[in-house]
Amino acid sequence: MLFPDEKIEELVVDILERISSGSPVSMAFYEENSRFKRDPIILRLKEASKLLEAEVYYDDRIKLWTTRRPNFLEYSPLTPEEAVALAGIKRNADHYGATLSRTVHYIANFFKRRRYAAKLQNYSVENFKSFMPITTIIDTAIYRGQYLDIEYNSGEEVKIRTVTPLRIANVEYYWYLIAIEKGKTEKQDIRHYALHYIEKIALNDLVFDPYFHQRMRNLVRQSHLGMNAYYKPYNDAKRVVIMIPEDFLHFLERSPFFKLWEIGKQHDSVTIQVADEGEEKEICFRKVHVPSTDAEYRDIIPTIQKYMPQFIVPDIQDNKELILHLRRGSENYAIKKQKLDEVL
Repeated sequence: MLFPDEKIEELVVDILERISSGSPVSMAFYEENSRFKRDPIILRLKEASKLLEAEVYYDDRIKLWTTRRPNFLEYSPLTPEEAVALAGIKRNADHYGATLSRTVHYIANFFKRRRYAAKLQNYSVENFKSFMPITTIIDTAIYRGQYLDIEYNSGEEVKIRTVTPLRIANVEYYWYLIAIEKGKTEKQDIRHYALHYIEKIALNDLVFDPYFHQRMRNLVRQSHLGMNAYYKPYNDAKRVVIMIPEDFLHFLERSPFFKLWEIGKQHDSVTIQVADEGEEKEICFRKVHVPSTDAEYRDIIPTIQKYMPQFIVPDIQDNKELILHLRRGSENYAIKKQKLDEVL
């Protein structure tokens, strides 16, 4: 017996490490070499892999447990030990009684969010730790179901608002409180408040409607996937087509900022001839379908402009509105540049 003294949680950590490294595992092997049956091992494996977003599954073809995300531990904010421990805490929450079980879940989720926040810090220009006094109050308000009173410096004036906090999100390198002002009920009333512009924040004694809060919170669950604060996941998305060189696609696939962009299949590729330093050169472009949730395409235009001329917006019917807004932006730029040139 290879694992005579190991606890079942230690077995799960070993399994996760093996699967992540590319080695499918057999539960029969662990059942034969430990004191535990396969069903409780599988239960704990599923719980922990869900926290790790590991996509672990049983492959009927090879009769082994494997993953759809090789090396998932390299990309997860949680270690396998932390995931197994958190899963155990949540599984045993009922042992604390009805009044405390919710608190147990809150503590476990709070730890996971903090780990994910640390991971997102790699894509941020702001130090998340400096906002801990603010985010702690926000988390407390969400947990207790209380409104927040905030003083927000918009750059022109300091605005005082009482809001229903929905979530904290990292958008385009910056940290935001996503909230809706007390008394407003429409999704169009949802706002992003940059944490570095919040001058004062405090819990309000009043509590909000938990059903309304959950409905609004579900609308902004994917806010962090957008390119900037103009991305509104609760709006219907318009789809445009961008042509991108094939040798640039690996960047899209690796970057966390292009998760919503859909790379076309092989038949969507187009090869053109261009002159490069006096020589004719073939460049293969691939169609990429890009969603926009903003009426003026402000959630994607800055990114398209950033990567021009690699990104090309073809003059097709699906792109008519986008091209119109791109031209307006260029015309406004030309006018401002001309006036500045005259002054300078």
